Amino acid sequence: MAQNKNGGANYDNAANEQNPIPERSVTVNCGDDNETGKKGQQEDSPATSYKRDYSAWGFWFNVILTPITLLVAGAAVWQAIAANSSAQAIIRSERAWLLPDGEKIGMPILRPIEQQPQPQKTPAQCKIALKNSGNTPASAIDLQFELQLGDSTKEPPSFDIYTRKAAKDPLTPFPIGQDDHGYTVAFLTTQEYISDADQEDIWNGKRILWLCGIARYHDVFRQKRLFRRKPEEHLTFICLRYISASDGTNGQWFLGGPSGYNRAT
Repeated sequence: MAQNKNGGANYDNAANEQNPIPERSVTVNCGDDNETGKKGQQEDSPATSYKRDYSAWGFWFNVILTPITLLVAGAAVWQAIAANSSAQAIIRSERAWLLPDGEKIGMPILRPIEQQPQPQKTPAQCKIALKNSGNTPASAIDLQFELQLGDSTKEPPSFDIYTRKAAKDPLTPFPIGQDDHGYTVAFLTTQEYISDADQEDIWNGKRILWLCGIARYHDVFRQKRLFRRKPEEHLTFICLRYISASDGTNGQWFLGGPSGYNRAT
């Protein structure tokens, strides 16, 4: 029996020598190594890598998208400006324009006071006509014109009327249709009458008679002012010089004075 046991033992050892059992290595993580291992696993995990790639793609996407957004916004602003300019051009072409009508501006009435014996004397005056040369009606709100007698051939003696505020009791707005006229009368200031000597000096060109004034009016278009729309006020400046023959015949009005005083807004 002892021999059988020994022989069995010898047989097992021989078998083991012919088919050795592979060795296994054992790794033991202690203390902080567990946390380090977990961190390493987290850094190398697909989810962490995906998040990092997503953040990078998001950054570059924003970098590319920002200038595109600015270009789109700039194009929208430019389009709005172009649309507003187009609208203003249409308004300018269709709005009312009150301009002096040279054919209907009357010749001045220059009667020396010595030649007016009647009690009711006629001051020096002139009728003026403004024509609506636009395509829509105008609404006249203030017409201020006057005659001035001066010595200079380049400019009238006073420009106060151009900076004068609208009358305290302005005109009741009245419409002036397309190709229609609005009329008013300009009187001589600061004096109302002329003498025989004044009349002779005007005819000889020694003294200059000026027709000066300003017209204020609205058109049918309303411009936005803060939170409501109001009609826009337009201005027409007039500065004319009177020239006649030495006997007072063939009198005509000509543009005179600085260029800024013959314009319309």
